[in-house]
Amino acid sequence: MIDELHTAAIQVEFENTACPNCASAGNKSVYTFTDKFGSYNVVRCKYCQLSYLNPRPTKSTIGIYYEAAQYTPFLSSGSGRSLFGRVYTVIRKYSVRWKRKKIERYRAGHSILDIGCGTGEFLSEMQSNGWTACGLEPSQEASEFARKTYHLDIKTGFIDHKDLEFSISRFDVITMWHVLEHVHMPLQALDRVCTLLADDGLLIIALPNISSFDACAYKRDWVALDVPRHLLHFTPDTLKSVLHKAGMEIAKQHQMPLDTVFNCLISEKKIMEKAPWYTIPFCQLRMTLLILISWIVGLNNKRGSSVMYYIRKTKS
Repeated sequence: MIDELHTAAIQVEFENTACPNCASAGNKSVYTFTDKFGSYNVVRCKYCQLSYLNPRPTKSTIGIYYEAAQYTPFLSSGSGRSLFGRVYTVIRKYSVRWKRKKIERYRAGHSILDIGCGTGEFLSEMQSNGWTACGLEPSQEASEFARKTYHLDIKTGFIDHKDLEFSISRFDVITMWHVLEHVHMPLQALDRVCTLLADDGLLIIALPNISSFDACAYKRDWVALDVPRHLLHFTPDTLKSVLHKAGMEIAKQHQMPLDTVFNCLISEKKIMEKAPWYTIPFCQLRMTLLILISWIVGLNNKRGSSVMYYIRKTKS
């Protein structure tokens, strides 16, 4: 599979881009990555401070990096899962329940649209608890798995496709769990989301936070950089700026504790794969300390490893 991916990746097209938020061309390099698939640069806009990938794979060719066998959120659709895959599945079981309870505590409703719904576990949890659930997923394999396994109403496509039609015209709740960082044109995507959201509706966005304690500690080894799939790297302040342009505002936000564990665990795993064997006990100790410190620091709503945002339309 890796050789096949390598061959296909050679055909990936790249494009240079101005800042996806403010369109400024001025930026400074934050991290540079080079591997057998190509070279990638994470840069930060000098004007609005949004971090983004530049150059980046084009929208028409980036799909190769989302092969189900290689991409963690699609583990359900694979076969013969590894020990990591089984652990991830257990964590996700508790995670989807936690997400549902958070939403229901904040917003009573009947209809929900999950954008980037993957293999459908979260939507299945919502549907099983009385919600009318719809989903949108770019991956044909993942969306087909969700339809067949959980009998969900899933469309295959991208949120900025204006010809997409759902069985419900306006939704009480729309969720984007770690989706916006993958989008080429965030303003266009959020404009479309705004038209699908009821006037009193709730938009939930979950994002890794590049200004978090663990991101600063792990630097280029921070797993949530996920180059080149993650095209955008938000902080609470840069997300606020993007949302303002789309006519929305953050009503509440807090860290996602399980994401802290995941981000530190996989970041440390990356480091251990390159480090001498005798440093493994040190890495394990460091990981434990970083998780604890990240949890504590994450009580400050702007420093969590991943942040869950509750978003409303701006009142006119």
